[in-house]
Amino acid sequence: MKPMAYELLPPGGDTSWFAPVREGLASEWRATRPEPDTPLVCGLQTLDQERDGHRSLPCALADDDQAILDLLESPSSDNDPVRFTRVFLMVLDDFIESLEDARRLLGDPRPPKPPASVSVWTNYFAKHRQNLLVMHHPACLMLDYPDAERWEQATRAAGDVTVIDQQWLGLRGRRLPDPSAVRANDDPAVVVLPRLDELLQSALTYYRDFGQWAAQRPTELAKFNTPDHELWFKTLLDRVIIHVAPERPTGSTVVK
Repeated sequence: MKPMAYELLPPGGDTSWFAPVREGLASEWRATRPEPDTPLVCGLQTLDQERDGHRSLPCALADDDQAILDLLESPSSDNDPVRFTRVFLMVLDDFIESLEDARRLLGDPRPPKPPASVSVWTNYFAKHRQNLLVMHHPACLMLDYPDAERWEQATRAAGDVTVIDQQWLGLRGRRLPDPSAVRANDDPAVVVLPRLDELLQSALTYYRDFGQWAAQRPTELAKFNTPDHELWFKTLLDRVIIHVAPERPTGSTVVK
């Protein structure tokens, strides 16, 4: 049995167009940084680290920031743009949720809602795909493809094709599908994925807004002051290492 996969439109298997798209996303993410190795949220680290340590909350968010950049810089999925998109959506949505939680931790009881586009595509395409799982191998048209506009127009003009876009997912994503209705519909389906740059920009807007908002709350941020992380890790090792069993020499046997 062939595993569920998305056939790309147009057919032919050429994905050479995708690497420049991914590299462009990486450039946009790097552009948020005041320094190449300094994520945006590190601007909330205004402490003398040798004297006062650092702040755990911005540090954790900076790690998530770096995880997104690592994904965008990796060519490992350039031959499978749809799979990359699913992972990209999940990582991006997880980061936005972390920013939302961080605002609550800093005293905002009602943080702004995450971007609808990222939420819908993550929840009903990347993760909870029950409405897609019952279909027979829907094709996928990525609007980042150079000639996508012509293919999208043709797809929407065909009256006997189910077009799965954000509106379709938003209406059906929360409901379990009716298998009998699916069987009665023999029309092929095409998932029309939005431009990844649009998803990224909506997330970056949320990210920048958080940074500006949090920078105005030094008192709340100070609650997350922690000792210098190198000293903290040394303390951890000192407390744990005495309980670590010694390694046996290679080739040794246990005498019973």
